Amino acid sequence: MKFVGLILTVIFLLISGCTQQPEPTELPADFEITSGSGAMHLEWGWNSFNVDSSGKASYQKGMGIGMIKNFDFKVTEEELLEVYKVAVKNNFFNLNDNYEDPFVMDGGWEKIEITANGTKKSVQLSNISNEQFAKVDTAIYEMIKRNAPKVFEYEFIDDCENKKTECKAYEGKECGSGDVDCISEKYDCEEWISFCGWEIT
Repeated sequence: MKFVGLILTVIFLLISGCTQQPEPTELPADFEITSGSGAMHLEWGWNSFNVDSSGKASYQKGMGIGMIKNFDFKVTEEELLEVYKVAVKNNFFNLNDNYEDPFVMDGGWEKIEITANGTKKSVQLSNISNEQFAKVDTAIYEMIKRNAPKVFEYEFIDDCENKKTECKAYEGKECGSGDVDCISEKYDCEEWISFCGWEIT
């Protein structure tokens, strides 16, 4: 009986060893991260992040559709490799594509998409947590925080005065049915007007 138990333990260890991927030592040439999170209702806030293998990064913070703040910055290859290591260690590429709690209607969502060695893996959570996902998400967050802490400090109220000046041009303006840019800008201004609580005069 002890012999059978020993055999089973050896088999388990062999299987575990086969499924454990070795820690990567270099960043894939096609490495890219796209991530985001937000409330189920756009007007409650959302954010998105993208970085490629060269370290060129962009972060967007938004409310609704037209209220968007962009931040561009750089991260190092070493930092990207650390995130990749965390993803591999936590079996990110073998997680399910979706995890959700169907009994929660509102709440929030989180998504991470990583491209590496010709494989693109996307994982989204909706009103639920996942420990492996959380560790990758934390690694991404820490990388952003080190290089662009201002993205977490920014508040939309800071731009109200500037937007008031910009939106003054749309006071009483009628956009043609085919003038997509005018219609879009006017709609964006309406969101800012509502958020900032001022009137165009």
